[in-house]
Amino acid sequence: MHSRTDQAMLRSNNHVEGWHNKLHKSFQCEHPTLWTFLEKLKTEESSLQLDLAAINAGQEAKIQQKRYADHNKRLINLIKYPHPNIEQQIAA
Repeated sequence: MHSRTDQAMLRSNNHVEGWHNKLHKSFQCEHPTLWTFLEKLKTEESSLQLDLAAINAGQEAKIQQKRYADHNKRLINLIKYPHPNIEQQIAA
């Protein structure tokens, strides 16, 4: 986990869970038919293709929420500049 944080890599699968939640909410029922499911996947693929095209055209990627960005900065700072003891590190 330390090296993943230090290299600014993903530390959890929350992004996958968020995508799954978004897809699940797009259905009108609990158990969609195969055809409905495939249509929703096609719609999601189109949306992702538009996002990728926008990024490739120079548009910035979606911005992370401020509280998560601040949390990540704090974690990276604690790893790069550790405190002499654990109590000081926790309090920082």
